[in-house]
Amino acid sequence: MNKKLFIVEFGEPQISMTFSFAPEPSVFVVAEDYNEAAAKALKYVKNKEISEPKNIFTEDGSLKKDVVSGKKEYNVKAVRYAGEVIW
Repeated sequence: MNKKLFIVEFGEPQISMTFSFAPEPSVFVVAEDYNEAAAKALKYVKNKEISEPKNIFTEDGSLKKDVVSGKKEYNVKAVRYAGEVIW
């Protein structure tokens, strides 16, 4: 089995050429290909969302949008190859 290290980023795709200094949420994944890396990362963030306690209110006291609508949608923005796994 040839395992590789991938970086999976979440968020909305950016088309503009402007620089953004805000950190993008990302996950490091060991997988055999890009599709497996994306699937593992999605499974991880969905499981993490279920297991972590959340604050359902915004700063002004109203309900958060993702709580009202049900589940939060995760979009894979990019899957990048980071290198071979040696060990």
